[in-house]
Amino acid sequence: MRKYLLLLICIVLTTNIDAQELIRGPYLQSLAQTSIKVIWRTDAPAIGSIEVASEPGGSVIFTAQNDTLIKDHILLVDGLQPETVYYYRIKADDNYLTEWQPSHHFKTSSYTTEQLSFWVTGDFGSGNQKQINVRNAFENDVTPNFPDFWLWLGDNAYDDGKDYEFQDKVFTPPYGYDSLLTFLPFYPVPGNHDYKSVNMFSPPPQHKGPYFDIVEVPQNGEAGGLPSNTELYYSFDYGNAHFVAINSEAFAYTFFKNSVMEQWLEADLAASDKLWKIVYWHQPPYSKGSHDSDLFYEIFMKAMRDNYTRVVERMGVDMVLCGHSHVYERSHLIRGHYGKSGSFKPEMFIDNEPPYVKYIDGDSANYGTMYIVEGNSGKGEGDAPGGHPIFAATDYGDDAVGSLMINIDKNVLTGRYIQGNGEIGDEFTITKVLRDSSVITNVVSTYLETFNVYPNPAKDELHIDFSIKKALPVSFQIIGVDGKMFLNEKGTTYPAGANTKVIHLSKLNMPTGSYIVKIGGGEGDQSWMQETLIKVK
Repeated sequence: MRKYLLLLICIVLTTNIDAQELIRGPYLQSLAQTSIKVIWRTDAPAIGSIEVASEPGGSVIFTAQNDTLIKDHILLVDGLQPETVYYYRIKADDNYLTEWQPSHHFKTSSYTTEQLSFWVTGDFGSGNQKQINVRNAFENDVTPNFPDFWLWLGDNAYDDGKDYEFQDKVFTPPYGYDSLLTFLPFYPVPGNHDYKSVNMFSPPPQHKGPYFDIVEVPQNGEAGGLPSNTELYYSFDYGNAHFVAINSEAFAYTFFKNSVMEQWLEADLAASDKLWKIVYWHQPPYSKGSHDSDLFYEIFMKAMRDNYTRVVERMGVDMVLCGHSHVYERSHLIRGHYGKSGSFKPEMFIDNEPPYVKYIDGDSANYGTMYIVEGNSGKGEGDAPGGHPIFAATDYGDDAVGSLMINIDKNVLTGRYIQGNGEIGDEFTITKVLRDSSVITNVVSTYLETFNVYPNPAKDELHIDFSIKKALPVSFQIIGVDGKMFLNEKGTTYPAGANTKVIHLSKLNMPTGSYIVKIGGGEGDQSWMQETLIKVK
């Protein structure tokens, strides 16, 4: 009897150990400056736990575990240092599901960094070769310099947003992103296909379904921004940029003016002091792709155009990112267009000559929003009508698939559309500068009284008028918005009072575009610099 009892115990223990298999994840959510959530799924209930170290196999500096036997494990790792890389491994009961390895890491976000990058995909979870091609093209383009995080623009798992579809097309090879998710946090929004497993017409607090079970977004302001206290919409900060995720599928919020979500959006944007503001949702207000925003039955697209474009433009948002239409479309900087494409007027362009410029001061501070449709990260569709007047770049067709990489370096944002074949289908730059070069502050005003650059735009000669309070060595620089130096002249002493510097642009081989003109100098421990932006024809 004793022998049979021991055999039974061994069978039970062996069965329990075999059942503790990792079938989803780990993946990363709610990235913040001092915390992150690590999520995974086991095939049988277990006590999940995590160990965190500063290097693979190093001394464990943080541990946490669940209190109950569960399959879906969500553990908060907190008390961390900003902008710091950590490594982790996870357990089910006493069994390690992962070991220390370089790909199992995360980097906390930063309060202050002026350099960041993020990947953007929409309508990607298709379970086809196009999805694989887009991912491979992205990895080939960025490796080893992967972005800081990833934005999902909705329709993340086709066709109905069911749990098994997320499992097959997002978390599991060959279509899934399992090897990326261990180190690349994502911030999602849902799409209409994700909402096929959600009752969109129920009161929004009751919106439940696989999408909401899978994601853990920052609801309480823990990553920056105003608390939303809901998974339906939220915001977060990363360095000098503020991001807002809006739900275009929540009928009660989308179709009615002055909804709770709209009020929160405006308050959240008003509270942010970040230089860059980016908002994203699923259904684009403007598109002439597989979905045409002019058509009467595209009621969600129209509702977002009616109720939300005015808010984002009024609050100085730099970029709106959407999916839904299975194409790539990128606009110029625009403001004031809230109707069908035929109602667009040329004066609604704020800047339609790339590289784009946004001024951060003056009566029209922060005017101009760029609208991008990135809805072809797994699906490309032909027969797009095209022809919307706001778009500067488009990619239509059955084989037109891709994703978007965006980099921010201080006051310069650059975007790169990576096609599924690895080619770069579009590139653009937005630079944010002071309009009024006479605005002189801090130590600069101790030396510099006035500073004016003309003509602007310039072609052959550029005049720099400046007035200094005493004789000083003065330097001049002209730099492209991509960082290329065209003029670097230092050390000439100018007399006190008014002076003029004439620069012959034809000798500098400067192509048409935007440039930063800098004037500066130094005396003892004090150095000063003032800059403005010009365009060269």
